[in-house]
Amino acid sequence: KDDPTGPLAVVLKDAVCLAGMGVIADVVPLVGENRKFAAKAIRMMRQCSLAGIKAMLSVCVKQGESIESETVGFRIGPRLNAAGRMGHAQEALDLLLCDDPGEAAAIAKRLSNVNQQRQSLAAELTKQADEMAHIEGMTSDNKRMVVLRDESWHPGVIGIVCSRLVERHQRPVVLLCGGVKGPLKGSARSIEGYSIHEAIKSCGDRFVSFGGHAMAAGMTLQTESFDDVQEALLAHAHERLKPEDLVRRLRIDCEVQLDDLTTQSVKSLQAMQPTGRDNEAACLMIRSGVITKSKVMGRDSAHLDLTIGSIRAPWFQHGHFVDTLPKGAVVDIVFEPKVDSWRGVERVQLHIKDVRRH
Repeated sequence: KDDPTGPLAVVLKDAVCLAGMGVIADVVPLVGENRKFAAKAIRMMRQCSLAGIKAMLSVCVKQGESIESETVGFRIGPRLNAAGRMGHAQEALDLLLCDDPGEAAAIAKRLSNVNQQRQSLAAELTKQADEMAHIEGMTSDNKRMVVLRDESWHPGVIGIVCSRLVERHQRPVVLLCGGVKGPLKGSARSIEGYSIHEAIKSCGDRFVSFGGHAMAAGMTLQTESFDDVQEALLAHAHERLKPEDLVRRLRIDCEVQLDDLTTQSVKSLQAMQPTGRDNEAACLMIRSGVITKSKVMGRDSAHLDLTIGSIRAPWFQHGHFVDTLPKGAVVDIVFEPKVDSWRGVERVQLHIKDVRRH
């Protein structure tokens, strides 16, 4: 009979944790065996014997807090990924291979610090790129793609900046950096229904190299080719994207009232965890909610912290809307309901996906 506490069982449990983390952090479809790996990893993560995983949990998960797919996707994954974005990925690998708790704790702390640097840099570059996009007229209907370059941008975070601009402006984004002592290097992100890879391929002879898929790509090109590439990509997008394609669409599961959102009802929805790509969390809507509090929060005031009625409603990466959504404003909101636990007290939160002011 197999020993559930034997060395082979321990190795397999640790392997499941690593596999499940990879599935979640790499945003693969959470269906079939992928979802099973993710679900098992979440359940078993606190029992994982790997010193690196234990150390990472200690720096990014509060005592007594439940572990969900978002814990991996938005806390653990970015910390591991920050090493490669800001320097070299070796330190993230060192953490996962480390068997000394003290050394693992030190590495995990360093990775958290690096991730904070990455967050600040991404926020600053997002602000710069957004302002440049407005100045260049690339957020209007006339230009249906954002294609920009700046030699000072950090190559490790421009992919993140692309994603944020896509979310803000609902159009494909291509950002490039470098070009002073070598070629330009860039990242691209797209919207559903428009293949950024096909767009790049349409003028592929002007690139040194490129690769990717419909929703994301990377590329290298000589500095002197930028103007031609920018013109070609903008023309490609203008021919294939209509103004209505630049309006964000959300699949809303149900319209509810504030009174419907009890901890019990929200917990029943969370039984569908782990959620993610192709197994989306519930997306709900409230009409004519009143904002009773409005402020920014987080590093660099990146996030918007609203209260709708008596329920807290954070909107991540949208701190720039604080003046647009003041106290007293009446809004329709689309959100994912959550149960937050703080010092043993559970409260419903509304994690906002979009807002429409009356």
